Amino acid sequence: MHKKLKAELVSLANSILLMKNKDDVNALHKRARDIYEKLTVLRFVEDYVEKTPNLSDTEEETINTIQQEWVEEAAFDSKMVTEIHEEALEKEVFLEAKMKELFNEGDTIIKETAKKSYSLQISLEDEFKDAISSDIATNLFERATKESPVIQEKTAEKQENKQRSLNDALFKNNIQVGLNDRIAFVNQLFDGSQQDFNRVISQLNSFKTEEEAKNFIEEFVKPDYDWSAKEEFEQRLINLIERKFL
Repeated sequence: MHKKLKAELVSLANSILLMKNKDDVNALHKRARDIYEKLTVLRFVEDYVEKTPNLSDTEEETINTIQQEWVEEAAFDSKMVTEIHEEALEKEVFLEAKMKELFNEGDTIIKETAKKSYSLQISLEDEFKDAISSDIATNLFERATKESPVIQEKTAEKQENKQRSLNDALFKNNIQVGLNDRIAFVNQLFDGSQQDFNRVISQLNSFKTEEEAKNFIEEFVKPDYDWSAKEEFEQRLINLIERKFL
């Protein structure tokens, strides 16, 4: 049997050398695989026989036993590969079904959202179908005021009265200081400090009576500055304070 394996190996090698179509990769691969299998068996048998001195089986029986084990092993491996492949196919089918289900759900949600949006659009159109745009309303108003001067005059008068009322509310209770007086007071009474002047005027505007304002000037302002030779500017400031409470 040992010699038979070697003879088969030589025959396979020669068959490869004598192949007419050496470009046939599949045929070459098959014969090379056969050679590899027989060489593997031969090497294994030689090692096995060498390591087992009291071997009772003949060489042929040993080879047959080894080949049978390999066949069974190959069948087992093939079965495992088949089972793994089938399991993979089942998972793939399951995943495809899930993906299809998810896509169908997504399409349903998109369709429902689009349907709701369309319904909302129709509802808004129905609600505002009788309304006019702001541009049209503005044009109609301008046209009406041009054709009716009374309306235009009354509108202008209302705006003027509104502005006047606002100014009165803001300034009627405040000390009114002109630009010239402001410059003079800052330079002569507050040593050039615009910030000090603004702070004093703000405080004066907060008093409810003329007496409180004048007492503030005498007790808290004059002691911080030298007004001894500036009676004219001091009196001008006092006059503005008195005018506030008229």
